[in-house]
Amino acid sequence: MFVNTSFDFYGRQLRGTQELRPRWKRTVGVVDGSLGEALGQLYVEKYFPASSKKRMLELVKNLQTSLGERIAALEWMSDETKAKAQEKLAAFKVKIGYPDKWRDYTSLTIDPKQSYLANVEQVMRFEYQYNLDKLGKPVDKDEWFMSPQTVNAYYNPSSNEICFPAGILQPPFFYADGDDAINYGAISVVIGHEMTHGFDDQGRKYDKEGNLIDWWTADDAARFDERSKVLVTYFDSIRVLGDVRANGTYTLGENIADHGGLQISYNAFLKTKQGRSSKPLDGYTPQQRFFLAYANVWAGNIRDEEILRLTKLDVHSLGKWRVNGALPHINAWYEAFNIGEDSPMFLPVEKRASIW
Repeated sequence: MFVNTSFDFYGRQLRGTQELRPRWKRTVGVVDGSLGEALGQLYVEKYFPASSKKRMLELVKNLQTSLGERIAALEWMSDETKAKAQEKLAAFKVKIGYPDKWRDYTSLTIDPKQSYLANVEQVMRFEYQYNLDKLGKPVDKDEWFMSPQTVNAYYNPSSNEICFPAGILQPPFFYADGDDAINYGAISVVIGHEMTHGFDDQGRKYDKEGNLIDWWTADDAARFDERSKVLVTYFDSIRVLGDVRANGTYTLGENIADHGGLQISYNAFLKTKQGRSSKPLDGYTPQQRFFLAYANVWAGNIRDEEILRLTKLDVHSLGKWRVNGALPHINAWYEAFNIGEDSPMFLPVEKRASIW
């Protein structure tokens, strides 16, 4: 009864979801949340070969080089701030696929003879003790804050680390044997996105060691804020549903990261053999396929109720606007598709954001 009542409100009313997920899927979700790394070991063994990790390491290295080049070429940033930005970039800790050392669950007892509630309580006690045991000890910088099977990625400003779990290193984000146009347009933009978080409106306030220190000159910070306002104004103008508009201020950090991720990844892609070519495949040039791969990642269907909920709560722009809102600010996109002033997505050059 409680499950149905909860679903009626959180699922049907708030999200517009019409059908409760089967019990087996819900229980898999509970196991995922309770025994993340134990389940992750099984996932990695089946779905994440060593070749995938090797390919990702290459892409991350290429993206770091690309971002470093773009920082060096910035006209609006002083040499003093550039030097510290390069230091922070070089200090990124990179986590790919899964932890080097798995969590030990031997002290956790899951008893199939006990009730569901009793086992959930056991997990809660285990997690409480796990965190309590950290007191007075050095911070474990190798700890992961996502399970390997999670389809997501993150930048942690307090440790200056970027993390890409095995779960996101699958199609449509990543193809181990895929060509450069697809991988640079998809997963490499994600890599660049997370790197850019180290220099967005919040991440820029942390230094290379993860300390909350403003290492920017006052003039550079002011110029950054001025350039960021272009994205705020643009996204504020977007109508997501009826008269409801996007919130450019609330989503600024993620919009900056999308913008930077696209710029950094495209710059790196142009250095590949395929990126230097214009030979088409299935009627599309490599440059066009880069942007098509990016758009494909965010394609989806979404109910009106979920549009309204996410617009209020999510710091990310809606998937549609992570494409149709981000690309008009990318000069290379105009060149790839020969976009003219007659396009509904066209933006005059003076209205395009230019940050990273």
